[in-house]
Amino acid sequence: MITETKFFESPVDGTKQRYIIEYPESGKADLTVVYLHSGIHPAEQGFKRSAEWGFAPVGDETAARGGVYISPDYRGDSWYNEAAEADILYLVNRASESFGTKRLILVGTSMGGGAALAFAEGHSDMVDGVIAIAPALNILDVYRENEAAPDYFNRSIVRTIVRAYGGTPEEKGESYYVSRSAEGCPDNLTMPVVIRQGDGDKTLSVEDTRRFVCDALDRGVNVLYDEIPFATHDSVTANIPWKEYFDFVIGEQQ
Repeated sequence: MITETKFFESPVDGTKQRYIIEYPESGKADLTVVYLHSGIHPAEQGFKRSAEWGFAPVGDETAARGGVYISPDYRGDSWYNEAAEADILYLVNRASESFGTKRLILVGTSMGGGAALAFAEGHSDMVDGVIAIAPALNILDVYRENEAAPDYFNRSIVRTIVRAYGGTPEEKGESYYVSRSAEGCPDNLTMPVVIRQGDGDKTLSVEDTRRFVCDALDRGVNVLYDEIPFATHDSVTANIPWKEYFDFVIGEQQ
């Protein structure tokens, strides 16, 4: 496998954007896996090896299946704004053209988990599976739950959302926040989905996740929901059974 840090000119605004890619030496692959990082962390999170918040095993699983693995910056703490969506779409199409890939799996954590699901809802014809770890499903809820939080980290989440969207819900309109969220369109998830959440998560609401999963199941979405007892927003990212999750979303497509 060859690993490179690359840049591209965004089709949105012509800015220079960065991503890390790992691909087979043959230059050919059937599968693309895109990892979308959590807030605060850059693209390197997708290649980090640690007990918590280390997602290099996603790349390992991709390599074992002969795929192309991409971890983009997608505008940092973007909360899946329009520019981030366009950049992800560009990279997916570029991988398809460069390597001949025909299948796409999205993996994301926290902010990135919500982004992976939202992208899949908006581009269901392109996505073959989603694995979302402790996903931010309802950005308006995330904003409301953290705007008066006493903890500095939680308040910083609010600041990054406002910066990414160019205003508060009052300034931009609540409908804009909803439009960038995964919750609300689960019937567009035509592919298998894995969602993992800790019931001790104090950063993102497990109630939001349960509601989303129930709604998705009611609509016939093929969902594997793995709720981890006592796990927090941090500890739920440890000991993830990636092979099991990949087998579920890829299934008979292999």
